[in-house]
Amino acid sequence: MPESSHQAAGPIIRSPDPGAAEDAAAWKAWRENDFVKAFALWRDAANSGSPDAQFRLGLMYELGKMGVADPAEAMRWYELAAHNGSVDALFWLGESYASGSIVPKDPDKSVGYQRAAAAAGSPQAMVALAWRHYNGDGLARNGRAAVEWFERAAQRGERLGTYGLALCNEYGVGVPENMEEAARLMRMAADAGIGDAQVELGFFYEHGKGVSQELSQALAWYRKAAEQNNVHGLRNVGLMYSFGRGVDADPAEGARWLRKAADLGSIAAMLNYGDALREGRGMPADIGEARHWYEKAAQRGNADAQMSLAMTYLGKQPGEDDLMKAGQWAAPAAEQRDEDALELAGKLGKVLDSVGDARLNRGAFDQAEEAYKLSLRLRKAKGGPRDLAVAESLASLATLYSVRDQFAQSESDRREALDIREQQLGKRDPLVARTRAILAQLLYREGKNEAARPLFAEALATMEAGLGTDSPQLADTQNDYAACLAELGQFAEAETMYRRSLALKEKALGPVHHAIATGWSNFGEMYTRMGRYEEAEKALKLSLSMREQLLGLTHPELSFSLVNLGRLYRIQGRFADARKALDRAQPLIEQRFGKDNSQTALVLYEQGMLLYREGKMAQAEPLLLRAFEIRLRVLPSHPATRENADALAALYRATKRENAAAEIMHRLPASDS
Repeated sequence: MPESSHQAAGPIIRSPDPGAAEDAAAWKAWRENDFVKAFALWRDAANSGSPDAQFRLGLMYELGKMGVADPAEAMRWYELAAHNGSVDALFWLGESYASGSIVPKDPDKSVGYQRAAAAAGSPQAMVALAWRHYNGDGLARNGRAAVEWFERAAQRGERLGTYGLALCNEYGVGVPENMEEAARLMRMAADAGIGDAQVELGFFYEHGKGVSQELSQALAWYRKAAEQNNVHGLRNVGLMYSFGRGVDADPAEGARWLRKAADLGSIAAMLNYGDALREGRGMPADIGEARHWYEKAAQRGNADAQMSLAMTYLGKQPGEDDLMKAGQWAAPAAEQRDEDALELAGKLGKVLDSVGDARLNRGAFDQAEEAYKLSLRLRKAKGGPRDLAVAESLASLATLYSVRDQFAQSESDRREALDIREQQLGKRDPLVARTRAILAQLLYREGKNEAARPLFAEALATMEAGLGTDSPQLADTQNDYAACLAELGQFAEAETMYRRSLALKEKALGPVHHAIATGWSNFGEMYTRMGRYEEAEKALKLSLSMREQLLGLTHPELSFSLVNLGRLYRIQGRFADARKALDRAQPLIEQRFGKDNSQTALVLYEQGMLLYREGKMAQAEPLLLRAFEIRLRVLPSHPATRENADALAALYRATKRENAAAEIMHRLPASDS
């Protein structure tokens, strides 16, 4: 719909007119751009005590008419002129302190100078004070005071005073709402040439407010404003032509007017012009150009433009990048509580969480983080920071950070997700219990097994109470708990737990599944620790075979079975078999995690230990050292880091480098060294 000028922040108070013909020669020089002569003439008058000349000299310094602007010198002359009685100087000092254009903003000083100027009879200052009361800007909002100042200005012939009175009558500010009186006053202000008043009067005629509805009159007044390049007038003329209001519909002509308003900075016109481009109204459809105009408006915080821009990326089958762009623009609109944006935020938050999962699974960690964070932002906008959907995005981020060895951030996000779910669902809810178990699994990965064990026990007991002891949903928690118990050396309890987990998985998923393969790999790792090598090899080969069958020969997940086999063969002294398994695992694990991840350190350590066992110290050293550096960085207190340091120290001692051995042990955290 056409817009009314009252949507703007308020009319800009015009600057003081320095054109009083006190010194005809100086003004003639000014008009001829002979600023040197004008300056000399006003300087002489200023030095002789003329307050008007002093004020104009300040203007020349402010505007840089002598080459370079000098705000400090301008203020000196303004203050001298005001002291000597220049009303223009008093008003302009008030404006300067209000805008902060040449001095720091100071609302109190601004109001003080404006009051002094108004008391001295400046209608401009009266209007300035009226707007302050009207808007509550620097003075208490006071409609009656606003009306009084507008009336005083209008009585002195200030057309902006008349315009302000018209608005007060239109909205019932300081006086009872009276549309007929508003229309009468608005007509006076419009006849006086105020563009915003012409727009407002056009709005009255378009909608029959205080006058009879006459669309042709509305268009005529909009045109008058447009002829002054008033952006509201330009836009409204464009809309009238676009939709045939008061004139035959002419979308091309409408688009021309809208473009002009948009070029002059009208955010609403940018949105309207973008709509015309997207719809092909009055010009060929051009989605790229439509996005350009939507974005210009969106960058200025317009929620409608942000939503329109977001929707251009949501076609029939949007790709990941399209979904991300849609989310990036829907988020700020939702944060402004736009209803359509809030609805879209809920949907996009879920979709982008899935986008993050897909990126995580293919090893695009940075891109996954962007998707998860955007999902989190959208969900917070939709439901607030304690919404259950927010917990889902936090959990996704925690998983990503765990994979990237960012354990502190992972633990923080996981605990926040747990806290939200406990608050919303209660401590006995199975989802809350599973979240607690995943937190425990993270602590286990960090080597904090004693802290992890009670969390596992509590989570499993809660899940069993809520789901029953034969629910497949227990399987993952049982598997992770068993791994923790094995790490603590409680093998009998761990084996029982592993078997319970595997039985539930096989019942739910069948005998061949990647989750079953994980279970057999864990069995193999535990049996290796226990010295049950034959059972370990059988379990690990079964795990590897199953993963190859399900995932192919080059999937990164095969690396877990291969590393465990490599370790088993190294311990058994089957070096050729160990090398074959580890050499196959290395590129797969680096493909998934990169070259500086704790999982990569695992295979590097095993390769180094294999070479160490073979007596190839020079080749073993860089691999063990690289593994140690990674582990020390991401898991300084983990038992594996201590094990790595012990191996390096042994190698250094075996090669007669006692100082190097001592240095390695010294680098461990104080509690481990």
